[in-house]
Amino acid sequence: MKGKLAIRYAVSMQLVFLGLGYANNINQGGMNGLIRSASAVVYEQGRLNVGASLKHDWDRGYLKGPSGLNKVMSSDSTLEEAETPLLISTNIFAGLAVLPFLEVGINVPYYHDKTGFGKTASGIGDLEVGLKLQNAFQKEDAPVQLAYFVRLILPTGKEGVGYFPRHSYYIDGAHLQRSETGGDNFYTNDHFAPAGMVMFTVFLNQISNIPLVMHVNIDGRVRVHPKRDLAEVAYMGFEFTHWKNVTPFMEMSMENRKNFFFNKTWDFKNLFKDPVWLTPGLKLSLANNLYAVFAFDLGLIRDETDSRTTYDNSGYKYSVGPMPRYGYQITFGWNGMFGSGNKKNDAKDDGNAACF
Repeated sequence: MKGKLAIRYAVSMQLVFLGLGYANNINQGGMNGLIRSASAVVYEQGRLNVGASLKHDWDRGYLKGPSGLNKVMSSDSTLEEAETPLLISTNIFAGLAVLPFLEVGINVPYYHDKTGFGKTASGIGDLEVGLKLQNAFQKEDAPVQLAYFVRLILPTGKEGVGYFPRHSYYIDGAHLQRSETGGDNFYTNDHFAPAGMVMFTVFLNQISNIPLVMHVNIDGRVRVHPKRDLAEVAYMGFEFTHWKNVTPFMEMSMENRKNFFFNKTWDFKNLFKDPVWLTPGLKLSLANNLYAVFAFDLGLIRDETDSRTTYDNSGYKYSVGPMPRYGYQITFGWNGMFGSGNKKNDAKDDGNAACF
């Protein structure tokens, strides 16, 4: 009974599918989880999640001149003061539990850059298709759940546009400067990119009296672009499951390029040459299977010259840090049964419909 109660809480409270680490830099694209960390628990068969998210990032210190100068340089070598840049990311997503142990998800992101030096850009990102397989050899009410996740990033993103890369591994491995006319592919990976993940969910409320659920994900993605880096991505999230319709959570997520993470001179500071996020947030279960999520990103970065990337793009020379320091995101969605569902899982989650 206690185990089923823990599973009930986890399934009813993990209804928002928010996750960097892939082509979109917002959320898990329709999968069960928190912001970027995914849950190892698969939804009951027939449960469908659809929604849309908006993410807004800003930081006055994110944008500087070439090599960390305080001003942006125009094509005639004039130094110009830039305003605070704004990075807007959105996506629409859908996820469906097609079997009691299998979820599939799909999402498409869209990006917009307001540079702060008079230029703007917009474009669609790469289409993502994901598949999560829950470990078939574990008990349904086990306090530790294990799942495997495979995602394929399809290079549908708009090429040659944008000013700010949405992922560190979109940057050329050698930090090559861009030509003024060619720009760079800030919104796409250019090539197919498979990614594999192992994920754990630990029901601490089942082990102790603490109403917490923990998610841990370790991801390795294969880059098939000759100038791009391999990357390691890791997520950890905690959600407080004391209340029925309101769930506070805290998450930490990071991505790190191979050339920063695996080298002979590596030290702990290298972690902060690429994005590291600390993300508190709140999930709300609303009426009629609707839900909302509000979250705030705090970037933990090193604002130093060796952590910045310089671009020569559209007549301007400028540099950017690993990520903006501040951001918020909002998600609204619907999570309900598609078709008749699965009787076994329906029984497991019976009594939770009002939470969705």
